[in-house]
Amino acid sequence: MKGFSIFRAIPLLFLLSSFAAGATAPRISAQMFGVEKKDDIAAYSSSGSGRDVEMLTELVMAAFAEKGLTPVLDVMPSRQLARYALSSGDSPSLVGLQDDIPVKGNYRTVVFYLRGKEGEAELLIFSREGRRADELYRAFNSGLQAILKNGKYRKIVEKHHGRLPENFELKLKGLNPGWK
Repeated sequence: MKGFSIFRAIPLLFLLSSFAAGATAPRISAQMFGVEKKDDIAAYSSSGSGRDVEMLTELVMAAFAEKGLTPVLDVMPSRQLARYALSSGDSPSLVGLQDDIPVKGNYRTVVFYLRGKEGEAELLIFSREGRRADELYRAFNSGLQAILKNGKYRKIVEKHHGRLPENFELKLKGLNPGWK
């Protein structure tokens, strides 16, 4: 055979053997970088929406702290990612708006802030599936009522936005029918 050399055959041999092996590069996963914490609460920050994510986060965490919980809250860069985290079960709850409640599925909500003159409701949306979601729902619901009574709620909101209207507590109570 003219022109045949072992040096030309070696790359061909390697190529043929790689198809048979079916091997690929190692997969990178979050576990390779340490302990991966699962989110308890998903939230999102979107520019121009008028949402004060820092204040909303502070209110949510204060309500949970009142009940001795420190859940993992992840503020995601887009609304779609946060909504997906809730609907896929990656996160048992979501800080969002009425429009963020997934169409399919069974969810319960707690209204915790009214923004703007029209009073657009900020909600904590909880999945009805799973023990953790139920634990978070009960803790937040009672913790929010506690910070409303003890004045922490008012201090947080006034720190960020000035005076609250006098009847805001009655409005929140009206939007959360399970409250006493």
